[in-house]
Amino acid sequence: MKTGAPSADSTVSTASIAFGKSLSDRVSVFGGAEYSNVDQHATSKFATANQNDGHSASYRIGVSGTVFSRINLFAEGRIATFNPMETRFVADTTAHRMSVANKNKAETATAGFAIPLSDWGRLNASIAGTNTKYPNTEVTSQMIRRDSRQRTRVGMQVNGTLLSPHLSAMTIDFSGSITRNDSNIRQYDYKRSDASLLVNYRLAD
Repeated sequence: MKTGAPSADSTVSTASIAFGKSLSDRVSVFGGAEYSNVDQHATSKFATANQNDGHSASYRIGVSGTVFSRINLFAEGRIATFNPMETRFVADTTAHRMSVANKNKAETATAGFAIPLSDWGRLNASIAGTNTKYPNTEVTSQMIRRDSRQRTRVGMQVNGTLLSPHLSAMTIDFSGSITRNDSNIRQYDYKRSDASLLVNYRLAD
């Protein structure tokens, strides 16, 4: 059964810059900035898609370091803003109010670690918390929306060359995450579980 596209087509333009600097043999800092412009194409099936058009900017800075000679720790802070293209719509219409309601500012803190597992690979995990504020009234609830999101991720990378002499390089990357969003507007509450398996390999000559 053909169900069609799950969402509208969109054009996304992005520019970014990043930096990193070692402060010592064990400690380094990193950061960056990114700007994106999102243009979603409204169609008969997705007539309101362009209400989500807008431009976003994000800034991040973090620190990483090594303890006990083998465990890598990191922490990162990020601020992101989204500004909708509400001027494309007639003022005080539903489309205009829906667009304006998307304006938000999100603050995220992330911490994690990575531990090497001898020659086999490494184990990594992280936890992130995000608070998002929407300064405008949400159309369907007539409330000022506030969201709090937590995400926990665990992953493992395995050195696949230990499995076969016919491989010159191979990595197996498995990761799983749980994301929970709590909002003061119940319709935006959700809990999501994700898992992925990525295998890269190169055969020996």
